[in-house]
Amino acid sequence: EIYQCDWSSDVCSSDLPDLADGSGSVRMTGGSFDLALREGRIGDIEITEGAFQMVRDDAAALWTASLEFVASGNTAEKLSVLNQEPFKFPDRFNLDPKRVAGASTTRARIRFPMRLGLTPADVEYAAATNLRGTALEDAFGDFDLSDGTLVLRVNGDGLDIEGVVAINGVPAEVAWREDFTAGPPRLSRIRVAGIFGDEERAALGFSTGTFLTGPAATTINLRSSGGKLVDA
Repeated sequence: EIYQCDWSSDVCSSDLPDLADGSGSVRMTGGSFDLALREGRIGDIEITEGAFQMVRDDAAALWTASLEFVASGNTAEKLSVLNQEPFKFPDRFNLDPKRVAGASTTRARIRFPMRLGLTPADVEYAAATNLRGTALEDAFGDFDLSDGTLVLRVNGDGLDIEGVVAINGVPAEVAWREDFTAGPPRLSRIRVAGIFGDEERAALGFSTGTFLTGPAATTINLRSSGGKLVDA
C-alpha cells in the first residue's frame, strides 16, 4: 500500500543529517521500505527528486539503504553537511567549507548499511555537481579561484573537476583530478590551459621574461598535496 505523507524528521539514522519539511509517498512491505520524495530540505538546501529505499537482508539480519536525490543551494552549506560524520569529505582535502563561495546543483546516489557508527568505508556514493560562481582563496599554493563554472564528478575511486575559472584573476580552463585509491601522500593533479600574455603568466607565477613575450597558448600541469603546491 502507498501512503502520501509529510514529515520533519531524521529519515535515515542519528548519524546522518536531518531532512525537514519533506513531502512524498511511502510504500512498505515486510522486507522493504520505499520513499519517493517530492521535496524537502536539509538546512537551506533544497532536496527534490528523492528516492529512499531500505531492503532487509535476512541472512545478515541487516537493513541496507539506498538514497538518490537532487540538492540545490549554497555550496558552502552543502560542504558543511558533507563534513559531518560519516562523510567528512571536505576534511579529506583540508578544505574549510566556509572558505567556498558560490551555488551548485548536485545529483547524488548513496548506499549504506542501516546502523549507527557508520564510517566512510561503509558508504558507497557517486555524485555529479554543476558549480556556479565558485570562489576559493588559496585553493592550491597561492592560487585563488573565482568566477568558476565547473562540473564536479566524484565516487569512491576519485574526483574530477572540469570547467572554466579565474585563477588569480586570469580566466583559464581547468581539469583537476584526485585519485582516492592512491597511497599516501595523495597528490592532486591539476591542468591549467589558456591563452596567456605576459601579465597573465606573471599572475600565475610563471613569468617567462624576455624568452617569451605576448599572448601564447599555454598548458600548465601542477601537483599539490594538502592544499600546498608540490611542483609544476
